[in-house]
Amino acid sequence: MKRWEISKSINTFFLEKSIFSRILFFCLFFIALYGAVIVFNLDTLHSVLDNHWQTADIEGLKKDPISALLHLHSQPPLFNFFFWFFSTIPGGAYDNFVIFNCLCQSLIALIVFEISSQILKTRVGGLVIAALYLFSPPVLLNSAYAFYPALTSMGFAILLYGFYVINKQPRYASILIGFSVCYLYMIRSSFSLLAAIILLCVYIYLSRKVLAKTFIVSTVACILLILLSLPIKNYILYGFFGSSSWTPLNFIMTFSVKTPLGPFATPEEIRKAYPNLECKKSYGLLDTENKKVNGEPNYNSCYYIAYLNELSPGIIKNFNLLIYLRNIKHNVGAYFDTPDGYYFLKNRDKIESYTFAYNLSFLTLFFKFHQIRVACILLIFYLIYKVKKEREQFPAIMLTVLALHFFAHILTDGGESRRHVFDIEFTFYLIFAMVIASWRQKRATRISDQSKSYPNAIEQRL
Repeated sequence: MKRWEISKSINTFFLEKSIFSRILFFCLFFIALYGAVIVFNLDTLHSVLDNHWQTADIEGLKKDPISALLHLHSQPPLFNFFFWFFSTIPGGAYDNFVIFNCLCQSLIALIVFEISSQILKTRVGGLVIAALYLFSPPVLLNSAYAFYPALTSMGFAILLYGFYVINKQPRYASILIGFSVCYLYMIRSSFSLLAAIILLCVYIYLSRKVLAKTFIVSTVACILLILLSLPIKNYILYGFFGSSSWTPLNFIMTFSVKTPLGPFATPEEIRKAYPNLECKKSYGLLDTENKKVNGEPNYNSCYYIAYLNELSPGIIKNFNLLIYLRNIKHNVGAYFDTPDGYYFLKNRDKIESYTFAYNLSFLTLFFKFHQIRVACILLIFYLIYKVKKEREQFPAIMLTVLALHFFAHILTDGGESRRHVFDIEFTFYLIFAMVIASWRQKRATRISDQSKSYPNAIEQRL
């Protein structure tokens, strides 16, 4: 069968059986990705599951999940909800996390497939772009990493897809945008309330011509009610308005402020160094114990809040602009580093040769402390150029989301941006699809112009 016939049959299949075809492709993406993780033995990161500071004490979560999540002030609750859920269902917490990560990545691949197919005007092209994303080293490795990356990336993918269909399916888009904004705010403290409000303003502006005002107002009101429930809960229970009590810590690291015990003092060290320090509010083991049951420091301790409150006045006082600018420079470099090089991805050695070859396709430059993906920088510059020249809605939305993500990290907790950039990794493949579409359009125009000028040239000779 010829290439154009294959493309025609796939397009026909999607038009005639749209829902079934999407479910089928989602299942195929999942089987392919999960199969690759198992075949290449990438699911070997069990040790990091309960060792990250962001994870609450699993025994406390199992014993009383509602109370534990309510008194979790160090992080938004959604990640630890997943952690608790996967620990209680059959199959083991880590293995369940890997399956869920693969489901998230498969949904992202389906969204990449949907959008890039329409950008390229061919389902075959969309399938190729989706496959390039799905089998990229960052996706393969992070699918086996039981932490934020895959979960957060899914939130951003749903968000962008919501904005992509807002003109054709405004009510469906409203559900997707509302869900993704609340989901991202409840799972990552780096997705701020300010970012959520900016995106809601964009939603209001775009939907005002396709939706009734009462629907928009009620939708935004429900979203804001959900968003504000978290900082209000933290204010009532612990005396601070925000999604995470670690916010001062992010600024301490960003500004490189020297502290008596270092930026990551354990609750045990804090209580020894500050014996008179007291928690203003505490409610149980989850926010009072020095260590979790597995022996790791309990950074959800109320003493950590008291310690950071003690240090907060010195953050601005010891601020040094030159040091801050130097840190931002490092954060920008880290943002365009290869995400597969993040140090917790110990499974990288299983596909090291493949990873190296794949990174070369991103025009990666290897330095002592950075492995900069030049192609990603060029793609973002192309997107800026496209938005400025063509002023199309979706590229502008994508650029807005990228800008919010980029500045949120490089200006605050950007030291680990080679992990954070995975949140929006899929957008590079969408921009690449735009580049190909633009090249094809220019090529078709040039061929058309040549075909028109050829008969004129013959006529002039005669």
